[in-house]
Amino acid sequence: MYAEDGKIIINPFMEMDDNMRKAIIRNETVRGFLRQRNLMPIFDLTPKQSHIFRSMNGGRGYGNDTDIRSTIVGRILSGDKSALDVTREQEAYADEIRKAMGW
Repeated sequence: MYAEDGKIIINPFMEMDDNMRKAIIRNETVRGFLRQRNLMPIFDLTPKQSHIFRSMNGGRGYGNDTDIRSTIVGRILSGDKSALDVTREQEAYADEIRKAMGW
């Protein structure tokens, strides 16, 4: 989780290997970059993305559309397949962010 103070918090009780930990840090770094610069990804969600992200957390959803889109960008750039049905538009936006971050 990217905290308001700019720190990344990882659940200490979640079992993960080093690669997963690095992917989570990369994902949250992207989300923090977007938040700090007030960048709001604007691209369509696929029906599958919309359904999954809006129905998780016991039906409460993942957050607002900006949260969902920012997470998808972070997951694309961290290589996380749970971004689901990534579109060319989403990949292009993620690539712009990657370049802006100097990656």
